[in-house]
Amino acid sequence: MIYEIIPESYKKYNLVQSNQVLGSLNYSSWFNIAKVALEINTLGIFEITRKSSWKSDFYVSKNNKKILEFTFSWNNLLKVTSCLNEEQVVFKLVRKGFWGNKFLLLDENNNEICIILPQSKWKNFKTIYKIEEINTDFYLEKEVLYLSLIHCIVQINAMTAAVI
Repeated sequence: MIYEIIPESYKKYNLVQSNQVLGSLNYSSWFNIAKVALEINTLGIFEITRKSSWKSDFYVSKNNKKILEFTFSWNNLLKVTSCLNEEQVVFKLVRKGFWGNKFLLLDENNNEICIILPQSKWKNFKTIYKIEEINTDFYLEKEVLYLSLIHCIVQINAMTAAVI
């Protein structure tokens, strides 16, 4: 299955499958990553909250219940922990490719779950993200996970641009 994340503006990204909008990632302002909302058509509104102003780590919650937790590490690895069930599931987001332009979501056994391919449109300075699923039975609330991963990639790219 193929999903697309299409930017509507610099503050809103839409998750689209077969020309149908499934949800959106909404920033309150351009550089404010502290207040981010995920709106999923079938599941409602989720909040993305930073753990601390000193770290890039954050978590996704609904009604003050933590659902996903994202932990950045220095070796270009992002650990994603699902807190949905009693048993925690851990995923890893890694950067691949010659220029590091492709992202892979891996399970605990390093099996590929999905590939995220950014496609920059220089004409309007926007990036469309294509998500190609390899394993379709890995997580119940995929829309929340995919939009959260795009938030991570936007943050990673912003941190990389700040270093250069």
